[in-house]
Amino acid sequence: MAEAKKAKGTHLSEGMDAPKFFLAATTGVKVRLEDFKNANIVILYFYPKDNTPGCKQEGLEFQNYKTQFNRNGTIVLGISPDSMESHRAFCKKNKLTFPLLVDTGSKVATKYGVWREKTLLGQTFTSVRRTTFVIGKDGKIKKIFERMKIAGHAKAVLEFVKKLKKLEESGGTVPAGRKTTKTAAKSTKAAAKPTKAAAKPTKAAAKPTKAAAKPTKAAAKPTKAAAKPTKAAAKPTKAAAKPAKTSKTKATQKATPAKSVKAKSTVKATPKKTTKLKKTTKSSEKTK
Repeated sequence: MAEAKKAKGTHLSEGMDAPKFFLAATTGVKVRLEDFKNANIVILYFYPKDNTPGCKQEGLEFQNYKTQFNRNGTIVLGISPDSMESHRAFCKKNKLTFPLLVDTGSKVATKYGVWREKTLLGQTFTSVRRTTFVIGKDGKIKKIFERMKIAGHAKAVLEFVKKLKKLEESGGTVPAGRKTTKTAAKSTKAAAKPTKAAAKPTKAAAKPTKAAAKPTKAAAKPTKAAAKPTKAAAKPTKAAAKPAKTSKTKATQKATPAKSVKAKSTVKATPKKTTKLKKTTKSSEKTK
């Protein structure tokens, strides 16, 4: 995370909460910083004194870009220790239509760290250091402009506001300074590349799933092959049945001669009876 940029002339840093204030304005109402929270970006620019050449030029430039600031949801507020009468005369003379806040006693300038000692032509005095604060909708300081050239300053603030608005709408983090913004953009793009690369392994990981399905089909083939031995095993059963019938037939054929033997023995026994008859005949003859 980028370290918050601290302004050289103030104790505040970008990313810090903006000090609260509640001040009278040239519009006739008091302005409270909290009234703009979650609603508007606030440009709070501190200037030293009304009706001085530099402050006049700065005020006119902000007036020229007021419409564009409003389109980007931004409120422009000028602030100095001058009185209300001085502010109103200054606005009327230069046709400034945005509010100027009356910072009596420079209390708010002190809170923001811009009430400081200055040295001019060998003389030291205390005055407001020209500084602009860009405050986001969340109430935090997004950018501090100080020690800048007046010419082109309002335009530079507008360009930053446009970027800030886009970041806030997209929910992004607002970095401190332009260099940090470019660096953050590069990091965001670089971070997006691994996301695409990470998607490739997901597709590659899907390929093994299809390859894994092939062994399943191959595993099914042995099942059919295993069925073939079953049919082959059935053939020996039929073949085994044939010899069984043949053995019975042979056994029957062998048994048939046994009956013939008995018949022959019966035939042989008949002559024995005849012999007995012959013997009986002989004996009867003897008796006679």
